[in-house]
Amino acid sequence: MHTCCGTPHYVAPEVLTSNGIGSGEYDHYGYHVDYWSLGVIVYIMLSGKQPFNSRSINAMYQLIIQGSYKFDSQVWEEHSADAKDIIKSLICVDIQKRMTYDTLIKHAWITRYVDEKKLIKEEEAYLQEVQQIMKQHDVETSNETKNSESNISSIVPVPDFSHIDKNIKDLNITPDKKDNSGTHVSFKNNVNTNNNSNNNNVNNQHANSVDGIHANGPEK
Repeated sequence: MHTCCGTPHYVAPEVLTSNGIGSGEYDHYGYHVDYWSLGVIVYIMLSGKQPFNSRSINAMYQLIIQGSYKFDSQVWEEHSADAKDIIKSLICVDIQKRMTYDTLIKHAWITRYVDEKKLIKEEEAYLQEVQQIMKQHDVETSNETKNSESNISSIVPVPDFSHIDKNIKDLNITPDKKDNSGTHVSFKNNVNTNNNSNNNNVNNQHANSVDGIHANGPEK
C-alpha cells in the first residue's frame, strides 16, 4: 500500500517514508503497520501517555521515523521488564524484527496473563452470537418490508381502466387494406361522422341562400 493515512500518533514509520515524509528504506507498507499501532496502544494503556508527542507535527513524524521514545516516566517503574519488552518488539522501526501474531502470542507477558484457548472459545461464542443477531435482524427487516408493501397496497387504490375500454368500444374501428407490413386500421368515430354531416347541412343551406339571391335579384 502507498496511501498516507492513519492517526498521526499511531502511524508506523513506513507509512510516512513511503509517502515522502522523511527518509527511510521502505517505499510501501503492509500489515506490519498494525502491530506498530498495537505497540503504541499498549504503551498508552500502561502509562497514560503517548510514546511520540511534540508541539510540531513534523517534529513528531521525525520521532516516529527514528523510533525515538523512552520509558522515563515514573509509572514505568511499576511495570515488568516483559511489559516493556513487548512494547519494544512492537514499536520497532525494522519491520523484519517487528513482532507479529505468531511471536506475540508466545511472548512471556502474554502467556502469563492470557489463556489463549479460553480466549478463542470466547471469541467463537461471540461470533456465533453476532451471527444470530444478524439473522434475527434480517428476518425482522424482511417482515417489515412485507408489512410495508401490504399497507401500501391497502392505502393506494388500484386504478380503474374500465372507462378507457368503454371509450375504445365506442369508436367505429374498421380494418384498412392489408399489406406486407400488417393490417392498417382507420379510426372513424361517431363524432367525426356527426361533424361531417353538420358541415354538409351548413354548406347546403348556404348554397340555397345564394341561389335565392341570384333568382330574385337584389332587394329594392
